[in-house]
Amino acid sequence: MNQLQQELELLCDCIQKRTITSDTDIPQDNFEKLICHIYGTKLSYIKSKTRKQGIIIARKLCMWYLKNYTKTTLKKIGFRYGQKNHATVLSAIRSINNIIDTKDKKFYPNIELFIKTIENEKRKTIDCREIIN
Repeated sequence: MNQLQQELELLCDCIQKRTITSDTDIPQDNFEKLICHIYGTKLSYIKSKTRKQGIIIARKLCMWYLKNYTKTTLKKIGFRYGQKNHATVLSAIRSINNIIDTKDKKFYPNIELFIKTIENEKRKTIDCREIIN
């Protein structure tokens, strides 16, 4: 293996360490910004205790995303959004799954938009090792 290939391997390792989440870290993605944009709200509102319907759905979607796309624990998800225990997070996840399953006309379009955007971003991510081999 020549020096350039070794350096590329090291670079790939660094990139993977920054993009793969562990069960102890909450990802520093832009998923919350995307949700805030879709729902026309601010992150501070999502993390607050407000009970406004649009913000509640946005908060639940954040929790759903973290559970389904990362290795973050329910306890950490709850803590991030000011919830007292993991049962609240489980309830939020069930709520979003129900909306997805029933394709609720009121809430599904925004959730579908979020999911499609996330899936498109995932497809753009490639394994950098494919480039150097």
